[in-house]
Amino acid sequence: MEICWLTEIAGEAGAGKTQLVMQFAIRCAMPVSLGGMGAPAAIICTEGSFPVRRMRTMAFAVWAALSAAQRSECEACGVGRDTLWDCHLVRNADSPESLVAAVAAAAACARAGRCAALLLDSIAGPFRVPDPDEGSGGAASKAAPGSAGGGGGGRRWFAGRAKALLGVSSVLRCVALERRLPVLVANQATAVLRPDDSTAAPDDVAPALGMAWAHAAHVRAMLLRRRGSANPQARAVRVVFHPAAASSACVCVLGEAGLGEAVLGEAP
Repeated sequence: MEICWLTEIAGEAGAGKTQLVMQFAIRCAMPVSLGGMGAPAAIICTEGSFPVRRMRTMAFAVWAALSAAQRSECEACGVGRDTLWDCHLVRNADSPESLVAAVAAAAACARAGRCAALLLDSIAGPFRVPDPDEGSGGAASKAAPGSAGGGGGGRRWFAGRAKALLGVSSVLRCVALERRLPVLVANQATAVLRPDDSTAAPDDVAPALGMAWAHAAHVRAMLLRRRGSANPQARAVRVVFHPAAASSACVCVLGEAGLGEAVLGEAP
């Protein structure tokens, strides 16, 4: 994660995106001398309940792996086992408007020196396509994000969604630059269907939200499950776009403390 940049990590359900977000938050709270930011992160959750217990378990595992000298260094900076997982958590940001308000709150925390990073899980949450089978009282009958009113058919809804998504991406990039924050955004992945086939390969996926979001991130990475691997916790991490580096990939294992070291000798 680069300061002033927006980094996207996209992956299918169960790949470990939320755990990676929590792992970055825990790392952020650690002293700068140990690779942290020396202050809590702000986590904006759009995906329902946030797994706070899992984050606490991860923090305890990270603390247990520290040496005695590293623990003393953390404690000298006011960070202990029970505070390593402290963060600013905003829940239920499930609409474009509430998401922008949550980002503004995180920016205010950063301006006051109480927030060192902004983590969003996930960008796709407030922009899900409504289910047309929900009836007239369901999400399908609601106004499009950013539009003046409801109805108008699918085209108007998607146009409103694209406009709102561009607005959110602009706000995220501005906050990253103006507040000098690293911004990490988790995104869902969707299957890619080829013109000559109606099926997709297991790893043939792309980040969700289409072209309206495609150019928002400075850095884009994919987190994929390793189907057929002897270790069900193995994950492939692929950096598919970086403005100053070539594409790269590795295989890691998802453990108690989050995504672990790369597995040598295994092709991603």
